[in-house]
Amino acid sequence: SDVCSSDLINALPNDYEVTTAYQLLGSSIKSISLSVPSPSLLTTTATFTSQQIRFFAVYLPKAQTITGVKWMQGTAGNYTASNYNGIGLYTYSGGTLTLVDTTTNDGNIWKSSSASIFQSKAFTQTYNASAGIYFIAPLYCSSAQTTAPVITSATSSGYYLDLTNNAKITSTINTITSLPSTQAMSGTTASTTNMGFWLY
Repeated sequence: SDVCSSDLINALPNDYEVTTAYQLLGSSIKSISLSVPSPSLLTTTATFTSQQIRFFAVYLPKAQTITGVKWMQGTAGNYTASNYNGIGLYTYSGGTLTLVDTTTNDGNIWKSSSASIFQSKAFTQTYNASAGIYFIAPLYCSSAQTTAPVITSATSSGYYLDLTNNAKITSTINTITSLPSTQAMSGTTASTTNMGFWLY
């Protein structure tokens, strides 16, 4: 045959096989987590640190309307909420993150007692997202805690790739009490903590 491999690739559906397969089984997940490519890799847990924002890169394989975020709570938090508790959605371009949607400030968001069951939190409004890279940014803040929230995660493996513009697949900033409207990736610290967060 004289059909080249690039023609075959271009002929593939405008979707990604993993998300398509999960959706065929009834899942509402629309994104691919770059640090946890499949929910089946959620074999460990990681603990939130108060006032530490985390940024997790996800890929949206086609333009879709996004409702919110899903994750799996490993252990319910027992804490007194302060400042902001919730999740932001950021676009990414040339090393800069820009906040485009958020969940409401919910002091109970990390207190779910339904461990090992997917949790969902809607954004304040639906977001019409183009295909591309986005960052999900959960933030936990407390003035006192008995038990920090624990999120089901994938085994840490680094993910230090040859990325440009200081891009990082997972990263953090400490001493944060609200979601920044913009954030340079150069101001974040690379992390090997791979909590599982997905857009739906």
